[in-house]
Amino acid sequence: MICQANNIPHDVIVCTRELCARYLGGVWNTVNPEQIRMQAIIGGISNLLFLVELPENVVPKGPEPACALLRIHCSNDLDRLLSEAIIFTMLSERLLGPRLLAAFPSGRFEQYIPSRPLFCDEFRYPGITKRLGMILARIHVLNVPVAKKPMAIEEGNILLHNEYNINQNGEFDANDDEDPISPIDFEYASYNYRGFEFGNYICEYMLDYGNEKPPFYWVKQDQIPSDEQLHLLFNAYINEIDKQNRSSGRIGDCFYPVENLTKNRDAEIQKLFTEARRFPAASHLFWSIWAFLLADQSLPISFDYISYGLDRVALYYECKPHLLEYLD
Repeated sequence: MICQANNIPHDVIVCTRELCARYLGGVWNTVNPEQIRMQAIIGGISNLLFLVELPENVVPKGPEPACALLRIHCSNDLDRLLSEAIIFTMLSERLLGPRLLAAFPSGRFEQYIPSRPLFCDEFRYPGITKRLGMILARIHVLNVPVAKKPMAIEEGNILLHNEYNINQNGEFDANDDEDPISPIDFEYASYNYRGFEFGNYICEYMLDYGNEKPPFYWVKQDQIPSDEQLHLLFNAYINEIDKQNRSSGRIGDCFYPVENLTKNRDAEIQKLFTEARRFPAASHLFWSIWAFLLADQSLPISFDYISYGLDRVALYYECKPHLLEYLD
């Protein structure tokens, strides 16, 4: 992540100190607002993020952390926030994301992992692709106590991350299978159609959020994953699904619909290709609606939601024919 020190209002620091004392406890109770080190973290487009740290001369005496990521929710959708909290907690316990330190009504404290979001071009690295396939498989097999009933199509309804906000927390090689990456921001994780996850992956290949000037993103339509790159992702995904099913001790322990798996790997990979190519339109439509809703909320975040929404609508119409094939 890229942190930016700025002039945070004093009343915000005072409120943050109270949150730290109440929810992190320990020596956080002994420091005053002037001692707390606090930085805004740039890069979030639907939450406010801050790094909070104890002063250098104060050392934790118990389980309290010396630093934490403070996430303030900008949404007041209680159902969605509850689902996110449950999913985040379960994934945290399974080491699939940052550790949960504390939760409160308007946000939470998370383990701070020095990191940064993946750059757009890094999605094409073989090591990243294989690692991502493995991570998605581990998420997809989970049985999480949130709403699962699909609204329309029954097939392939599993737990999805639903967005590609992935952080890189170390140095990596382009071909390294053990790239130090982890998923973050489970705000939009839910049970959904598997094809949406992979369709969203195709979309993220062409979306670059590294633009520091308005509209704060680029659309690079010439950058879509090749068949070779998708095959690498799907192969790693199926490998991990098989591994998770074997390690569960009983085929069917996982929520993933294993009865739909065949022993024909080529057929399974082709099935994933078909699903992935049909769902980019759904991804573009979903995120266009998301952008228009946030544009109406006057969030204190530098991002052109209107332009983003319009671009995603245009991309939706380009991809719509493939979605209609699926619905037919």
